Amino acid sequence: MNQQNAPLNQRKIAEVGSGKPSNGAGWRAVNQLNQLNQHYFCLLSEKQRLTERGKHDSTNFSIRAAGGRP
Repeated sequence: MNQQNAPLNQRKIAEVGSGKPSNGAGWRAVNQLNQLNQHYFCLLSEKQRLTERGKHDSTNFSIRAAGGRP
């Protein structure tokens, strides 16, 4: 019984295997896009953080905290 099913199983494995390269390439593209998005949003949030820091004049606060004059 197992010997009769072996050719059929091998054919199914071959069919699944033939779809893997394109599927793998698709997931690679998705992963690269996610990495780019993550990098972009990290840069964007860093820019916003620096902008907010400038609005609140935190440099004067740090000078006062260090014991100097603002």
